[in-house]
Amino acid sequence: MKKLNPFLVMILAGSNAFGNGAEIAIGPNGTQNVKLTVGNTLGDFDYMWLDLGGPIDLATHPVVTVQFDTYRYNWGLTPGRTLHNMYWGWVDADDSVLVQYDTTPNTYGTTWGAYWDINNQTYPFGWFDYNAYHANTVLDDYATITLEWNTTTGMASAWYDGSIILLNTPINEPLTDLLRGYDITLNHGSDTGAGTDMIWIDNFQIMGSDIYSTDFESFDLGNLDGQQGWVSGDRTVAAAVPEPSSLLLVAIGLGGATMRRIRSRRRPTE
Repeated sequence: MKKLNPFLVMILAGSNAFGNGAEIAIGPNGTQNVKLTVGNTLGDFDYMWLDLGGPIDLATHPVVTVQFDTYRYNWGLTPGRTLHNMYWGWVDADDSVLVQYDTTPNTYGTTWGAYWDINNQTYPFGWFDYNAYHANTVLDDYATITLEWNTTTGMASAWYDGSIILLNTPINEPLTDLLRGYDITLNHGSDTGAGTDMIWIDNFQIMGSDIYSTDFESFDLGNLDGQQGWVSGDRTVAAAVPEPSSLLLVAIGLGGATMRRIRSRRRPTE
């Protein structure tokens, strides 16, 4: 399996005070959700990561399904507000989000997915083929993302808000010993967008003999860390203009990637 290598990004001093790590709060549905927020600077991100403490035993659980609800706002023509990228995917032993390549250039496998901000579309398995296998993102309401890996048949399938998006596409790399955690990240990663953004996550499940399930109602309000295996974090990049000697480091940072949790992901040019 090929993975995109992470690289460190120098963070300038300062903060725009928007994005404090994943938080438990009352969502638009009136129940406790996880809220992810990002500031108005390219490179800001918030993440939530479920640490399973070891790989899922695929001999015991040959069919694994991940499902969660998301709420995305429609900022419309609101000044200074726009939708930003959202990523989700399996996490392996060295804390990297798994990004599998297909055999076709510029296409991906089935271990991760994405919401792409430039066209308000959701790709449950990432840009497996970015001309297909996507749905228009539901805005101002909850939508359910469902992802299934059948290791008996070697096939994966995906649904968005109840509609089939991709049925029985080959799992190109063996998943044995790799499915150790799951990550959901909101990332200000597009130079075509500006402003702050937030999303809500609810009813997270990893199904296959009930591997993991929570609606976050039993969590204490506040930070997500340490609650039933979840870890959260963020990065808020300063909006200040850097000194000339820092310009190279900033240019590297704008390429996409991050310290520790956000991993560099090559994607179609926006």
